[in-house]
Amino acid sequence: MHYSLFIIPFFAAFIGWFVLWIIIKLLFYPIKPIKFLGFKIQGIIPNKQNQLISQLVSFITSTFPLKDIEEKIIDIKSIEKMMPFVENQIDHFIRVKLAEKMPIISAFIGEKTIGELKAVFIEEMETLFPELMKNYVVVLENEIDLNAIISQKISDSAINLEDVFRNELANEIVKAQLFAALIGFLLGLVQLAFFYFCF
Repeated sequence: MHYSLFIIPFFAAFIGWFVLWIIIKLLFYPIKPIKFLGFKIQGIIPNKQNQLISQLVSFITSTFPLKDIEEKIIDIKSIEKMMPFVENQIDHFIRVKLAEKMPIISAFIGEKTIGELKAVFIEEMETLFPELMKNYVVVLENEIDLNAIISQKISDSAINLEDVFRNELANEIVKAQLFAALIGFLLGLVQLAFFYFCF
């Protein structure tokens, strides 16, 4: 058996590594379609970008519907947390804004009346706020195309998917390439053994 045949396992290891490298490249390149011998060649991810974005948007909107936001907004605990702010705003309105706009009326309002007015306003707000937010969410659902907004944001983000892929999976890619090289090397050894025993 000629000694040059011992290069077969190393050549097969290189082929295994190279094939996986080509496959990873074909995920992302070419970015724009290229016509070659009547065939359109384009990277898998650029070619399927619109479908991927559509599926991602569907997942986001189905996982985080506006109804969930509505339930959180009108939750009694959320409203209770807002009440101190609302009370301060009402107090400021009665003492400052009302005095500026209607100085004669404000002159006849004492602390007791201010307290009573605040209590009435706060009670009304506690009833009104949940209904107001429910109606607001309905308006959002009817007026805003959430799918289109998210799709546009993702498309405009101009993220280099290959960079993200390589940065996040760098170690796994190296391991996969080494594994492919190892498989190639083992197949090369099998071929070498075949030549050794058969010839």
